Amino acid sequence: MMVPYPLIFLPVPVLPESLWNLLPTTLYLIPMNTEKETLNLANQFRRLGIAVVIEMNNKKIKKCFEWANKQAIPFVSVIGEDEMKDQKLKIKKI
Repeated sequence: MMVPYPLIFLPVPVLPESLWNLLPTTLYLIPMNTEKETLNLANQFRRLGIAVVIEMNNKKIKKCFEWANKQAIPFVSVIGEDEMKDQKLKIKKI
């Protein structure tokens, strides 16, 4: 089930990079011609302490979901121009 969430832009202290590898990946972001915006969004999640991975190899959507499932990443979001325009994020639980 896809649930729309508003995009988050809060001034929060950044989680130190040294701690990122200790956290299990929680969210996999798949940009659709929105790489720059997705990178900014990932940084916002990281500031909140959420471990995020971004797809940067232009894999097909099906392959991305298969990879997320194999890696046991519980949540996936495809970030397209509509999501950026509407300022809403749809997150799918795997």
